[in-house]
Amino acid sequence: MQNFISQSNIFLILLIFAVSLFVLSKSANKFVDNAVVLSSIWGMPKIIIGATVVSLGTTLPELISSVIGAINGNVGFAVGNAVGSIITNTSIIFGTAALFGKVYVREDSKKKFNILVLVCVILIIPSFISKFGKTDGTLPQILGFIFLLLLPVYIVILIRQNKNNPNAFSCDNINLQKSAKTPKASITVIIIILFAFLLSISASGLVASSVAIAQRLGVSDIVISSTLVAFGTSVPEFSTAIASVKKNHGDLCLGNILGADILNVLLVLGASLCVSTNGMIIPQSFYLIHIPSLILVLFTFGYCVYNKNLNILTKKISLLLIALYVLYLLVNLKDLF
Repeated sequence: MQNFISQSNIFLILLIFAVSLFVLSKSANKFVDNAVVLSSIWGMPKIIIGATVVSLGTTLPELISSVIGAINGNVGFAVGNAVGSIITNTSIIFGTAALFGKVYVREDSKKKFNILVLVCVILIIPSFISKFGKTDGTLPQILGFIFLLLLPVYIVILIRQNKNNPNAFSCDNINLQKSAKTPKASITVIIIILFAFLLSISASGLVASSVAIAQRLGVSDIVISSTLVAFGTSVPEFSTAIASVKKNHGDLCLGNILGADILNVLLVLGASLCVSTNGMIIPQSFYLIHIPSLILVLFTFGYCVYNKNLNILTKKISLLLIALYVLYLLVNLKDLF
């Protein structure tokens, strides 16, 4: 697939990119929906379904595309997608959503933000240590296993925090009750396998077309994955966040997107590192652009979280977050102008 796409004309490559992104997003949603149904058929408690199937499903597009990218040797795609998604979620999605209504920062969101900061620190420190005296840095494979080992710890924390609110894992308050016409488990399993296949094919197309676009534009794959791909895979959260804020559920959506940010490190980057035998080479641009941008966005959002006089994402902070994302895009794509 990579050879065919790389040799195609730019219009076909862009079409493959758009179609792959669309199919990936839709397949992920259907995969999660049917996984929820199957879990319900098997009698799994709603709180467990919410903390596992629903929560982990929010990062499914990023997970599949990043792992396939890492397997194919495009490690820049994997790390760019994970970090770019965090920056996208925490800046443009939060910032834009808050312009449509009030987004309160509740105690559970503060706890999730603390966890997000912690996992980002765990990500950043080893990369800087490995870079000492060198041009590029490295994220070792063992760091991926550490992230995956921390994943069940995070899930347990989720369950404990939301044991009295099992519907807290979806901006749309997904109903985990069995429907009047519950399908057979065997049929649901077949449907899940079908969408898993579509996920794999669309993710492969997305990675291959992203790499081809990067080559045609003369930029690294980390630039495309951290901007176009990261924004594209975050579009569902974007539309859902705005809809939730309009319905006065901004605080719920805030917690969910922070949770997705955490999973972008623990699950997406963790799994991608695990399949990267020699670790991930982190280019100079990552230290000059992506890490500073990540720190700046988290610091700006943290002002609302840690300021005792604030319990809401203010319009000024919202506009600042949007401006930071625009700046992030311009710095990433400066070589195109």
